[in-house]
Amino acid sequence: MEEKLKKIFVDLFNFHDLQDHMTRDDIPDWDSMRHLSLILEIEKEFDLSLSIEDSIHMVSIRAIKEIISEHGDI
Repeated sequence: MEEKLKKIFVDLFNFHDLQDHMTRDDIPDWDSMRHLSLILEIEKEFDLSLSIEDSIHMVSIRAIKEIISEHGDI
């Protein structure tokens, strides 16, 4: 999961130093439009269907990993 998630962040945000404690405020360009792109890329890469609630709670790297893990054996 880690490598796939890193690739998504490099592709969308050109951000390489991903750490669990980071939030939207720590990553340049993580705005509402890129958040939608992030959700779509995660769904595609991990073959998931995320709920609106999941999307709202994706405010940190740790939260994203937890949401992905909750959706299956990844």
